[in-house]
Amino acid sequence: MGPSARGLELDVLDHDGAREIFEELSLAHRTCFPGESSDAADPDAFFARAAWLHDERDAVWFVLRESDSGNGKRRVVGFACGFAYADSWYGAHLGVIPEFRKRGLGSYLMRVSQAHAGELGLTRLQASVEIDPKIGRGRLLRYYERHGARVRETGFGSAGSVPASVVRIERVFTRDGAKSELTSSERSVFGSCEGRSRGHRIAVLVGTILAVFATMNLIKRSSRVVRY
Repeated sequence: MGPSARGLELDVLDHDGAREIFEELSLAHRTCFPGESSDAADPDAFFARAAWLHDERDAVWFVLRESDSGNGKRRVVGFACGFAYADSWYGAHLGVIPEFRKRGLGSYLMRVSQAHAGELGLTRLQASVEIDPKIGRGRLLRYYERHGARVRETGFGSAGSVPASVVRIERVFTRDGAKSELTSSERSVFGSCEGRSRGHRIAVLVGTILAVFATMNLIKRSSRVVRY
């Protein structure tokens, strides 16, 4: 049986904090997307690519890492990166390493990002998705559609892709709805944790996350907020 969701920690990082763990993030990225690692050794290229058309200094990273086992190593197993953009939260990057997939961690990271956006007063999530069937990315669009996203615009192209292979997707939500969905995701992914009663533990974890989001100016390098 593969790794469970126990023993994970969520770090909320600003751009400087993400740069401090560049090697771990880059390794996780290469593991998630082995065909897209040409810039993985160069921090400037890596973060510029993750930011795409946005200012990388405005990025917020949500990083799931294994808890410190005593040797000082905390492997990155999943990550999401996004930006406040006009009246929306733009999700620029999302990944979970293969051995931790099919446990709901990607969905959890999306719900964390959405709850963060809600605390900023933003009630739209947007992202750009390649749908070129020649490189097998139609499944990514289907994945986001299962999470409530809908195609908003079509007709984009991107470097290295066939013309007009990128679509803009959007999900509209409410702040209370985002909190509820985060609670549900916590329950689904981490509900089997030992210790306090499940309901109480989930309420504490969600409350901790939202309290941090409510004061985003306090996010610092490696601002660890949740342990499982």
